[in-house]
Amino acid sequence: MELLLACAESQGLDLEFRRYSNTQLWEAVDRGELDLVSAAIYSEERLGRVDFSVPLAYVPYLLLVRKETAGIQSERDLQGKELLVVERSAMMQYANARSLRYRSIPNYETGLSELVAGEGDAILVPKFTWLHLSQKLSLASLQAVSTEIYPERVCFAVRKGQSNLLAKLNEGVFQLKSSGKLDEIYERHLGSLEQSQLPFKRAARKMAVILLPALLLIGFLVQIVWTFSLRRLVQRRTSELSRELGKRKEAEAELESTIERLSLALHEVKQLSGLLPICANCKKIRDGKGSWQPMESYISAKSEATFSHGICPECSEELYPEYHAEGSEGSEGHKNRPK
Repeated sequence: MELLLACAESQGLDLEFRRYSNTQLWEAVDRGELDLVSAAIYSEERLGRVDFSVPLAYVPYLLLVRKETAGIQSERDLQGKELLVVERSAMMQYANARSLRYRSIPNYETGLSELVAGEGDAILVPKFTWLHLSQKLSLASLQAVSTEIYPERVCFAVRKGQSNLLAKLNEGVFQLKSSGKLDEIYERHLGSLEQSQLPFKRAARKMAVILLPALLLIGFLVQIVWTFSLRRLVQRRTSELSRELGKRKEAEAELESTIERLSLALHEVKQLSGLLPICANCKKIRDGKGSWQPMESYISAKSEATFSHGICPECSEELYPEYHAEGSEGSEGHKNRPK
């Protein structure tokens, strides 16, 4: 009502207010007796009779049951149950669309009282209506199921053909929104109501003041411990890598030494291959520096071979002919000796 009065004032509208029950209101709309509905839930079914303004708010519906009622945990459990809905409300259309068994009630106060008295199994009530009525009525035996029915758009509704009135209302809503007046009215009536009826949220805010620093401190300590552990892990891994690198360097040094020895050996082998200058008489060999060396010395220096000296039969016969002569005579005498 306050929002509608603010729009009327900004747009220069002269309004006459009438109070109806929900059923009486929509019957008056059907007869064409009303030009404007102050707060109507948007629905496709109602578009045949009225036009809707821009949304003023979004209001979810709550599913309420008695605390001792078992078996209703969500809207899916309403099959086979008796649901209480206000006559010609959006929730009656909701029940019809889902083929739910329901009984119509004139208003939410009556429906809540009947549910407390044991009539019906559940009731669908706008969230803020429930928060408001729970302060006025004795409804401690009721509780809201954890699920919320999808939010509905609350709008101004004007009679078909009232396009000028609809345009003025939309313009008024935009002006109130841009000035902050719309949010101010919402908070004063609905926001404050929600906060006053939800002690858990207030307690959560108070706990947040205490828990937030504690959580930050715990997070800081966890970060320190994690950093320290990570640092130790990095140090240990660095030490392992250093040792591995040292071993690798030793292996590389040993490999280089082996390659050097093999290269030297290969060089020496190459020195023993090819054309060697040798004396035709004394058999000395000339090295790369021009010096003449005995064959034994040259080969021993250029390879791993060693020499042991002896004398061949030809040289022995040439150097010691008398020994061979005596040997020959002895052989002849042996041949002529009688048997």
